[in-house]
Amino acid sequence: MMPVFDTEIGRLGGLECWEHMVPANMMAMMKKNEQIHVQAWPSCFPQPEHLFSNYPLETGAKAYSIINQVYSLVSSQIYTEQMREMLCSTEKQKDIMHPGYGMTMIVDPSGHVMSSVPRDEEGICYAELDLTLLIGGKFLFSAVAPF
Repeated sequence: MMPVFDTEIGRLGGLECWEHMVPANMMAMMKKNEQIHVQAWPSCFPQPEHLFSNYPLETGAKAYSIINQVYSLVSSQIYTEQMREMLCSTEKQKDIMHPGYGMTMIVDPSGHVMSSVPRDEEGICYAELDLTLLIGGKFLFSAVAPF
């Protein structure tokens, strides 16, 4: 079971990669009354039709925040030219692995991006989180409590 920790900034939990797309994981985290969720993702693929491209992963990150009524701290690595040279031995591999394609942002419980880092840069984003805003949404959206 995934842990949720009581911290001085709120109830903090996290998942990595495709674990965010598994409904049972989302419900398990919801039941633990998570308030701030850390989403660790790999780099995104540059091909827009790929399931690991920016659009599906960003959509999943926002959906997690909305469904579980949490603030999400989303982070990923970016591909660098150095990584590309080290990992790719063919031109076809280099065509797949373009520098950039990161996804670092803070998402509010309504799915809005509060702060982000450009997709081709490493960096830190900041935002002030108001945990009192979670109360109404958790009351309305709770999939683990009776209606």
